[in-house]
Amino acid sequence: MVSSAVSVYLLGGQSNMEGQGDKSSLTAAQTTYDNPVKYWNGSSFENLTTSTITSSTANRFGPEYGFAKEVSASAGETIYIIKYAYSGRGLDYRWNNVNHNQDFNSPVRDPNVNPASYDNFYPGLSSGHGSSGSRYNQMINAYTAGLASLANAGLAPDVKGFIWMQGEQDSKNALSAEAYSDNLSLLYSRVGEDVGDSAFDLTFGKVLPDAPGFDNTRFGSRDAIREDMEEADEGSGHPDAIAGATLIDTDGLITTDGVHFNSASYFELGQRLAQNTVPEP
Repeated sequence: MVSSAVSVYLLGGQSNMEGQGDKSSLTAAQTTYDNPVKYWNGSSFENLTTSTITSSTANRFGPEYGFAKEVSASAGETIYIIKYAYSGRGLDYRWNNVNHNQDFNSPVRDPNVNPASYDNFYPGLSSGHGSSGSRYNQMINAYTAGLASLANAGLAPDVKGFIWMQGEQDSKNALSAEAYSDNLSLLYSRVGEDVGDSAFDLTFGKVLPDAPGFDNTRFGSRDAIREDMEEADEGSGHPDAIAGATLIDTDGLITTDGVHFNSASYFELGQRLAQNTVPEP
């Protein structure tokens, strides 16, 4: 019996992927989809509605609703979303969140010895190497559990895109900000290895848009990480460009504190992130 292929989107990142939007602001039109949208709740796929828990706070949301609205409009089929997000965690192997804002372990310089207990998204050098951070491991566990659930239901999950919204933490230290494109490239390839499907694009959002209220004392390497993100875009022409990776601009979106978006902008952020993943006409 041939399994039916289904489209899956993997979402990941830190606080702006988790989201601080207020669900009461979402309209019926925004959560009515042209094609069904299923969201992984940790044990099964459920219809994505405002009752779905998509953030650590039940009444909050991130880019997933705008993303679902945009993708479902042209999908012509049910789409499946698996999201993992955790606030304030870095991608660089040297972060360990002992003290959230001042925990960059600069003496630990070798990614080969980064222990898996480190509280970060570092993906490790290879599958099973033991150098990946705890948040990466949890993210992969969420992805593989969701994919396995589909396979067990007789479906053939086809990962269509990896959507990444992260980097604010890495902008707090010059070393991690300047290493971001290398770490992002490693993340992209490692996710493909660990989910067993590498034929998908990476879409990632630019962090810390120009906005009132930005705190340069906390995010001192903001400009460096934004420049590194621009160079990572596959169309940049830079030696650090990542094939298959597309940077999504966030300028013009409204923040509440210079870092996190308001409710309307979270929905629009999701739409922007989706525009790189919608099927070609």
